[in-house]
Amino acid sequence: MSKSVVDQEGGRRVDLAKIHLAKKDLGWDDEFYRSILWSVCRVKSSADLDFTGRKRLLEHMRRCGWRGQRGARPRADDDQSKMIRGLWLELHELEYVTDSSEAALANWIKRETRVEALQWLSTAQKRQTIEKLKRWLDRDAAKLRPLASKAFELGLVPLAQLDEISKAWFGSPKLTKTVAAQMLARLQRETARG
Repeated sequence: MSKSVVDQEGGRRVDLAKIHLAKKDLGWDDEFYRSILWSVCRVKSSADLDFTGRKRLLEHMRRCGWRGQRGARPRADDDQSKMIRGLWLELHELEYVTDSSEAALANWIKRETRVEALQWLSTAQKRQTIEKLKRWLDRDAAKLRPLASKAFELGLVPLAQLDEISKAWFGSPKLTKTVAAQMLARLQRETARG
C-alpha cells in the first residue's frame, strides 16, 4: 500500500525538520512548544502530526515570526514574558482570544503599550501587562460572583463557586467566555425569581 502523494515520507521528514528548526529559531522551550502543538493541532508530539497538521503548525510558526531562515527575532524568555505568553494562551483556551499566535500577542501588546515587541517591554511594563491580562481573565467571573452568592443564599445552588456551578449547569469544568455568558443570563433569571 503506497502513501498518499501529499504525505510521502520525504515530505514528512522535511516538514518535521522545518518545524524543529522553527522551534529553535523562535526560541520556544519544550513546554511552550507542546502547548502550541496542543492548541494549534490538538496533538502532544510532532510525530503525531499528519500532512494538514504539519502545514497548519508551520503556518502558525510563520505568523509567530519565523521566516523559514536563520535570524528570526529572538523571543523574550524571562519569567515575566513566559507568564504573559501563558496568560495569553489561557485566554485563547477560554475563548477570549481568537488567535493564540506570538504575532497576535505582539499586536495586542503594541496596542496596549505602544511598544513593538514583548522583548522590548521594561520590567514595569511587563508587570502592568500581566495585571491587565489577569483582569481580563477575571472580568466575567467578577460579574458572576455577586449573583452566585445571591443564588447560594436563595438556595438555588449548593455552592457559590463558579467552577462548580459551571460544571453542574453546563457540564464545563472551565469558565469559558460562552459559559460565562450563559451562566450570567441564567443566574440573572434565577435570582430575579427568587
